[in-house]
Amino acid sequence: MPRVYSTYRSSSGKHVALEFVKPLGPSPLYRNPNPTLLFLGKSPDHSESSVLVKLVAPECYGEAVHRTLAEKGLAPLLHGTACVAGAPSAIVMEYLDASSQWMTLQDYVKERQEIRITTEHPRLIELLETMKTEGFVHGDLRPNNIMCRELLGPWNERGDLEIKVIDFDWAGKLGVARYPAIMNPDIAWPGRRRDLIGEDDDRILLSKTLAKLYPCDD
Repeated sequence: MPRVYSTYRSSSGKHVALEFVKPLGPSPLYRNPNPTLLFLGKSPDHSESSVLVKLVAPECYGEAVHRTLAEKGLAPLLHGTACVAGAPSAIVMEYLDASSQWMTLQDYVKERQEIRITTEHPRLIELLETMKTEGFVHGDLRPNNIMCRELLGPWNERGDLEIKVIDFDWAGKLGVARYPAIMNPDIAWPGRRRDLIGEDDDRILLSKTLAKLYPCDD
């Protein structure tokens, strides 16, 4: 367990105690080849629920993008960060738990093939338009990096979703954020490694990866 992060700095500048509970291994919610990067934690400011702690290289996280989308309800709440010299940065955020009906959009589509989800879904339109308006790009906007849960109520229809984006490792300002040097060759990325992430790349990638989750039409 990491012991160098005894506190984190909240958005208000307050130092808040942080306790690491356990590593968060591979799961339907947060797939990651290195489970030691993700931990469940506890904080007195959020004693009613666990927090998610992600350890990342200091220069490899789009904190501004995460914070902006979180303020608009389109990403997990960003509680704060902890920075220690010589160690990764700790990003402390809301934990989207399966017990609260959260799942990846990828799993949602696979389980509900009768509901066709495309980039024309109202919540995905809102997400893409918000990012465009703010001048942000994500870079890895695939269904496995979007959490969702169905909205329940007398006025909701099947497929009405609440969505929240995760994994902001490549995210940043349009014209500044670039693809990394190492990219999965099995994914049809809109750009090449080390290229700037284009304004329409997120929509293109999300559209293609969503379409691949449905059987080919006859």
